[in-house]
Amino acid sequence: DTPETSDTPETSDTPETSDTPDENLYDIENCDEGPCTITGPDVKAVAWIDEFPCSGPEFKELVTKVFSYWCFDAQKPDCDPFAKDSQRMILKIGTGLLGLCNTANIREPFLTWKSLKQFSKFIAIKQFRGITQHHPITLTCQDGVITESTGVCSTYENNGYTPLPTGAAPFKYEPGIGKSECVPGGGVGTQCVEVDYLHQFQLGKFVASIAKFLGGGFDVPWAFHRIKYKICCPSACSNQGTYHVKVTGSTFPSHRAYVDDKSIGTHEQVGLGSFMFSNAPDGVEELPPEVLVGASGATLTCEEL
Repeated sequence: DTPETSDTPETSDTPETSDTPDENLYDIENCDEGPCTITGPDVKAVAWIDEFPCSGPEFKELVTKVFSYWCFDAQKPDCDPFAKDSQRMILKIGTGLLGLCNTANIREPFLTWKSLKQFSKFIAIKQFRGITQHHPITLTCQDGVITESTGVCSTYENNGYTPLPTGAAPFKYEPGIGKSECVPGGGVGTQCVEVDYLHQFQLGKFVASIAKFLGGGFDVPWAFHRIKYKICCPSACSNQGTYHVKVTGSTFPSHRAYVDDKSIGTHEQVGLGSFMFSNAPDGVEELPPEVLVGASGATLTCEEL
């Protein structure tokens, strides 16, 4: 008799083997990289007040907008624009805006900086309301974690100047008032370092006293920059780290953000009413609304030591 045959090939419970090693497994088990370093960028933000109309219909419209914020948002919903206290407030707002208009900055210096020498020259011009800078952060990395870090919360801030209108050049400038806080996170033993750096600045004491009077009881508002800076070592068996930077600021005035002296974004001033009346006289300090100025991120090659 002819034995039965089957088209089904014989199978075996023994898995097939290959002389070719698993490349991914080989890389993970055999990479033995020494320490390396990565350095993140320098980050800057600048604030200035753009010129706006000091007379005519556009100025009147601006006064009306600011008053509307005070009347309906910042004070009481049943505010009567024709009441005596409202009329007094309109006069104060007009006077305050006229003074602010006369101290607007010259925008010509706000060009991309190409060197620290130009940056120093820019500071000497005093045509800005605030400068916020976080210097580069350097990490020493090994096996995907930080073994050493330098430059974390290494910062520079300048509270800016208010040009005092004298009717003739040269202008006189009053230094601003400011404060800052830098909060680090992560660090040695982890893969990343994060920084949250807030710099607040406002008018100088003399001008601030006038602004407070014109603000109808509101405290002088704080303009601000916030820099969030994150830099990470490469993962194990990689030489590519990363950084990410986000710069935000108050809705007023205008701001520009820079990474390694190259502009990454500009915010044009808006919301003067919400800015002027952001710091209510209730003993609790408040900041005006926050907007994005610019953001940047990239990979960084970790250089072997």
